[in-house]
Amino acid sequence: MAIQIRTPQQFFAWIVAIARAQEANGWRTELAIRYGIAVAILNVLGQSAPALISGVRTIDQQRALREQAARTPGSRPVAVRSWHTVALAFDIALPYASLSLFSSLWRALGGRSGSYFTPSDPGHFDFPVSGVTPPSIND
Repeated sequence: MAIQIRTPQQFFAWIVAIARAQEANGWRTELAIRYGIAVAILNVLGQSAPALISGVRTIDQQRALREQAARTPGSRPVAVRSWHTVALAFDIALPYASLSLFSSLWRALGGRSGSYFTPSDPGHFDFPVSGVTPPSIND
């Protein structure tokens, strides 16, 4: 169920609330604020909020995902360097139309959408920051 945002004050309060909740989960501020904006806009447009699948990961979690993907026929390869490990990426689930809208919003906010990766990873979103390089799982 979508929360009805009726005033600019509610809109900005909701962005701040979402961003603070994600910061409490270890997200970097740059990512959390943009996520809050995109989710608030989805709400104003009558769309459901995304289901968060994955956010911050440790190097060991990233390594385990890569190893699991290597053992699973037909699975998408998992990155050696991931923005998840530096708190600048998340994975979500949304119905296709909402996911497409979220992807457009995310790109407008300066982020990258996995929909444009090869191979495609439509539920993945990240926000690379200049000067930050995710560590390799091979280091």
